[in-house]
Amino acid sequence: MPLNLISTTPELFPLEYDMVLSQSGQTIRITSPVRWVVGFNSFDLAQFRRVIKDPNRSSAELYRYVVHYLVLFYCLSKSPGMSRLFEGLRFPVSFERLKDFGDLPFCVISSPVRSELPDESVIRNSTQIAGNTSFEELVGHENILEMNDEIRQRLLLTIEGL
Repeated sequence: MPLNLISTTPELFPLEYDMVLSQSGQTIRITSPVRWVVGFNSFDLAQFRRVIKDPNRSSAELYRYVVHYLVLFYCLSKSPGMSRLFEGLRFPVSFERLKDFGDLPFCVISSPVRSELPDESVIRNSTQIAGNTSFEELVGHENILEMNDEIRQRLLLTIEGL
C-alpha cells in the first residue's frame, strides 16, 4: 500500500503535558518554552490529541496522523547527521513517548536552557487570575546559570539589563 503523504512541511509544536493540582484536582495544560515536538504543519499536535480523545473519531483520520508521525520518526531516527547538526546548534534531538499518545514515538528538540515549574500555589493563582487552565514553564536566572554553553554569558548580560 503506497503512503500518501500530504503537506509535509515540517513544523515545531510546543511540548505540552497535563498536570493535576494536588489540592483542587484541577488539570492544567503545561507548555514548555524550551522543548518542541517536530511535526507537519497540516497535522497539528493539539488536533491529533483531540482526534485521539474523540470516541467518534474517524479511523481514517487517526490513521493519517499516526502514519505521518511514524514516517517523521523513522526518517529522523535514521538520519544521525540531522541529529548531529541540531546538537551542533545546541538543540539536542531526542525521541520520546508522550503521555496522551501511547507508544507512538515523537521527535523532540530541546533548547540548551532548562525551564521549570514554580510552586503549585503560583500555578493555581495564575490560572485563576487568567481564567484559564494553561500555564507555561518558567526560565529563571538560575536556569541560565546552570547552562554549560557559550551562549550563557550573552543571556546573562541580557537579563541583567532588565
